[in-house]
This record gives sequence, structure tokens and C-alpha cells, in this order.
Amino acid sequence: MSKKPTYEIRYGQRKTVEIKIDKNQHIIVYAPKGMAQSKIQAFVDQHSRWINKHLTTMNHYPRKPQIKQGEVFLMEGKSLKLLIKEGPKALFEFNDQSLIVTLKANRNYSEEEVKQLIIKGYRLYGEGVLTKEFFKLAEKFPVHPTKLTLKEQKKRWGSCTSKGHILLNWRLIMAPPFVREAVMIHELCHLVHMDHSKAFWDLVRQYTPYKEESQNWLKIHSNQMYF
Repeated sequence: MSKKPTYEIRYGQRKTVEIKIDKNQHIIVYAPKGMAQSKIQAFVDQHSRWINKHLTTMNHYPRKPQIKQGEVFLMEGKSLKLLIKEGPKALFEFNDQSLIVTLKANRNYSEEEVKQLIIKGYRLYGEGVLTKEFFKLAEKFPVHPTKLTLKEQKKRWGSCTSKGHILLNWRLIMAPPFVREAVMIHELCHLVHMDHSKAFWDLVRQYTPYKEESQNWLKIHSNQMYF
């Protein structure tokens, strides 16, 4: 007999029950305010096969990398092994096989300091690549963005404000070009349609055939991108 899953209930102003599983395999049940827990449990039991299947699939996703020698990190969709070495000054570099972090000799670094050095390297490299790619794509659109900002976003890969300001997650530099392009196109299409209507999705598909493929790639690899 399989073990019943544990879950968190979040009540709100809604009419239906919905189950979501986040990247940490945390099960969240969204339920109408005031719904009896017995009814929620019955709904969960009814969908237990789906939950278990989804959790099993997630167990095969690449895990979050640790800050240690030989761990696999992503750079533009490629898997690179982390190489930590000593040198005259701190550096972040990469080639086709390795992500190379040079630590200043005769100094003790904490794991957090090494992590921040890696993040800084990603962000500096990503700023140039993502900015160039974004504005090249933006030229194809009838409405142009007012501003682009690259920032840390815990739950989003991108967003667009009503004033045309587009924000992109700097961690997209870890994704392959077709994924980055699909995310950018998604946000640029919001300059025309500030919703997720049929017209919006039709416009997205005019500019990229990789909507579903890119979403699936991000779903599978998001753990690797948040170290």
C-alpha cells in the first residue's frame, strides 16, 4: 500500500480545488475558503495516482548542484564541470568542458563566498549576452520596450509591466538559446497583449515554434539553475 502524500492547504476566494507540486516536490492544494478538510482529502485521494506519477518523474530531474569540485553546472544549455583552483586573483571563466573558478591563493574561502563569485561571473557574462539578444528580438516587434532589467526572480523567468518595462531573470544565461528566445518573445508579446488571451498565444506562436519545448526544458532543469 503506497504512503499517502503530505500536503499544504492554501484557502482562497475560488470555486475549484487545484493541486500543484513545486520544484522542491512540495505539494500545495488550493481550495475554496471554508471547504471541509475531509473533502480536500477526498480530492487528494482521488488524484493520488497523478501525484505519485508526477513525483516519480521529478525524481529523475537533474538535481541542484553543490558548490564543490566536479559538480555539473549549466551554461547556455551546456553541462560543464566545476573546476576550482588557486591563482594570483579571483576569476570566473568557462570553456566547452569546464566552469573554472580561480580563488586567490593563501586565502580561505567559505562555500558562500565561492557561490557568490560564481553568481557574479554568471551575471556579468549574462548581462552582455541577454541584453544583446533581447534588443535584437525587440526590433521585430511593432511595440518597443521602454526598459530592460536583468534581476533575480525566484518564481519567474520574465515579466512585463504596463509601462513597457521588461524584467528578465539573469539565470536564463544557463538555458540554451531557443529557451532564452522563447522567454523573451513571451514578454515582448505582452507589449501588445497584457494578458494570456488566445490573441496573446497566437502572437507568441507567430514568433517562436518553441513555446511548449522551452517550457518543458525549464521545468526539467530549473533545479540546476537555482544553486
